[in-house]
Amino acid sequence: MVAMSDSGYWLMLFVMFYGLMAWMPILWPTWIAWRHRRRMPRRAWFVGTVASLSYGVLMLLFFAVVLPLELYATHVAPVRQDSGHAYASPLVAGAWFFGGYAWLIAPLLLLAVTFFVTHRLAARWPGICEALRS
Repeated sequence: MVAMSDSGYWLMLFVMFYGLMAWMPILWPTWIAWRHRRRMPRRAWFVGTVASLSYGVLMLLFFAVVLPLELYATHVAPVRQDSGHAYASPLVAGAWFFGGYAWLIAPLLLLAVTFFVTHRLAARWPGICEALRS
């Protein structure tokens, strides 16, 4: 049997933490929906709604902010630099940095969005379900 090094343990813990953060939009609202003493109406819908909104906000951020920055840094900035024009090098450096390390930031951002959406929606959920019934 091969012993695992200290870096192997840290990598295993990081992978487990990363996976847990990726599943948080489903796990956290499930915990909130089933922990209340009084029954939350349509609990499965609540979990699905929070998960959809959480993943959706992350994708909106990606498509509205990160994708245009990456496209600019990849296609427009090199042409402007070669032609001798100003090309916003801090913007390009930020885009390259975020593009290289976004995978580290995404789970934490997803966790923050999940907590925010769950908190805001849990308080209003009985009223939303009541409005859907009528």
